[in-house]
Amino acid sequence: MGITQTFISIFQSRRRLFIRAVTHAVFLFALFAASSVSAASLYFSPSAGSYTTGQTVTVTVYTGSQGTAMNAVSGVISFPADTVEVLSLSKTGSIVDLWVQEPSFSNSSGVISFEGIALNPGYTGSAGKILSATIRFRSSGAAPLTFSSGSVLANDGQGTNILDSLGEATFTIGDGIAPAPKPSVPASAPASPVITSETHSDQTAWYSNDVGVFRWNVPSGVTGTRLLLDDKPQSTPTVQYVPPISEKTIKNLDEGTQYLHAQLRNDAGWGAAAHFQINVDTEAPESFIVSMKERTDITDPKITLDISAADSTSGIDRYEILIDGVIADTLSGGGKKRYETNALSAGAHMINITVFDKAGNLVSKEVPIEVEALAPPKFTDYPETLTSGEPFNIKGETYPNSEVTVWIGEDGKAIESYATVSNEHGVFALEIQKGFSRGKYVFWGAVKDIRGATSEPSEPIAFSVSWPSLGLTDGQATSTLVFLALIIIAWYARSTFILLKRRIHQESDEAKTALHKAFDLLRNEVENHVETLERKQKKKVATKEEEKVLRRFKKNLKEAEKYIAEEMKDIDDLLG
Repeated sequence: MGITQTFISIFQSRRRLFIRAVTHAVFLFALFAASSVSAASLYFSPSAGSYTTGQTVTVTVYTGSQGTAMNAVSGVISFPADTVEVLSLSKTGSIVDLWVQEPSFSNSSGVISFEGIALNPGYTGSAGKILSATIRFRSSGAAPLTFSSGSVLANDGQGTNILDSLGEATFTIGDGIAPAPKPSVPASAPASPVITSETHSDQTAWYSNDVGVFRWNVPSGVTGTRLLLDDKPQSTPTVQYVPPISEKTIKNLDEGTQYLHAQLRNDAGWGAAAHFQINVDTEAPESFIVSMKERTDITDPKITLDISAADSTSGIDRYEILIDGVIADTLSGGGKKRYETNALSAGAHMINITVFDKAGNLVSKEVPIEVEALAPPKFTDYPETLTSGEPFNIKGETYPNSEVTVWIGEDGKAIESYATVSNEHGVFALEIQKGFSRGKYVFWGAVKDIRGATSEPSEPIAFSVSWPSLGLTDGQATSTLVFLALIIIAWYARSTFILLKRRIHQESDEAKTALHKAFDLLRNEVENHVETLERKQKKKVATKEEEKVLRRFKKNLKEAEKYIAEEMKDIDDLLG
């Protein structure tokens, strides 16, 4: 029997034992592999304690991630709203660099929510602070704080959730006297002062000014003022001013949230304290990253940017985006944002991104962009000459399903434009029905594709427009032109003659009128002399010489009238 047969025989006889051994080995390997994967936790500190109603305590949320670096954490904490009241949240000292969801709380709903990112290389350790919550106990009883949901993601490029433990905190609240009870306020003591500020007027807003001016009224009878500035919302003032003051300027206010507490005193004692919240953030956002999505085609007119920023004090308020100095968009809130521009024209552009925190502090970054122009459309078929009134037909090639604009111009200046769209193969055609008058023209074009990318104008192409042809031979055309020239000359001569004749008629009429007037004057003068001589003749006092002149006057007058009448008739006959 060979070695192989011997092994097979042993395997068959011990088959069940082999299977059991292999199963145990697989189980042990899986158990070892599972234990080698690092786990993470979320927990509270302190996680237990006994307190009395009215007391406050600061509870800190931590994460532990020993073997694998984490880079993202989120959670929703639940608490009994009838027993616990959240006064404030603090991010100071947090390992979170970028808040996807700013820490927030609701006392009516009994929840605290947060979600943030620890930038590369993430966090590895047993006590990474996430945030702190200052709470006050409203009534006696049990006050548990629990995670209703949570996650811790590994910095492995895949976002693996490595959370395997969610802690809780349980506090016991009794009705006993608080360690530091607030003194009762005498009935006749001054009312709580109303604090106002011209520098930090809104208690919910953030300011970049670290010098605060605060005022309050001091009624008659007040003998002292007490003030205190700290990070607790309900402290009792301890710094006394006598005589009382009604104004306080505080320089070098700390970063974050603080409270100014003020109290007035009269002969009855100290009145109730007033509490004024001050939110100061003088530092610009500490993290600001802008990256452009890789462009595989530099003619693509749309640019995609990934933007993120973090501000651990006041938080991010907004991003403002300017393109070539003009506001293009505003993105509200913090966290990661993706922004895509509208289609940009071909050429160089500058994109400016500015991040503002809630106090107005800002950081800006510039991203230069170059968009390459498309190739202009190619005209493959067009007429070089046209007759007046004939349609103008153009064909060409360009990008598929793109808009082609064609301009018609004279002396390099566009006078009209027309548009058409290419088909799926990039072929386009344009027919301009309007007839052009005689002259010399040029046309050129540009294209815009379905992405909005544009081309530069193409080189101008010349064409001319002439009068319509009459269909004659060269000899016939020459004879026709000569005949037309003679007609034009004859028409011109006749028009000139008619104008000359009209002018002569006008001059003749004017001459006849003038001659008639002159002759009438002459005749009147002669008739006056004749009458004078006739009177002398009747009286027989005229001399022979005067009688001779009288006869000659009458004869000459008749002959002159006859001669003028004949000459006028000859002129009228000549002019027709």
